[in-house]
Amino acid sequence: MKTLSERQEEALTYCREIVLKHLDLNRYGVFLFGSRAAGKGRRHSDIDIGFIGPEPINPAILDRLQEIFDESDLLYKVDLVDFSQIRDGDFKRIASESVQWWNSPANLSAEKLLN
Repeated sequence: MKTLSERQEEALTYCREIVLKHLDLNRYGVFLFGSRAAGKGRRHSDIDIGFIGPEPINPAILDRLQEIFDESDLLYKVDLVDFSQIRDGDFKRIASESVQWWNSPANLSAEKLLN
């Protein structure tokens, strides 16, 4: 039987693989944020995945990703956040306190875009 931390790590790996397969990695930064990125995720904590790029992500791509996660057998809810659409500076500041980058394009200063 797998431990909770093994199941969590498998879920994060699955999410990372799915997201990275569906995006233009030369244009968009992808990162885990929130309690799981901070190493404080609990059994029922959701998985928060953020995106940042020069323009908003095509809504059809975000819808498809959400559909994949909703139909999967993941034990966790997955939240997808396109940070290019977020205007709330406090949310961006708090969310960017704990980030694990899954993809950071060379031509994009992803860290700067979060601030």
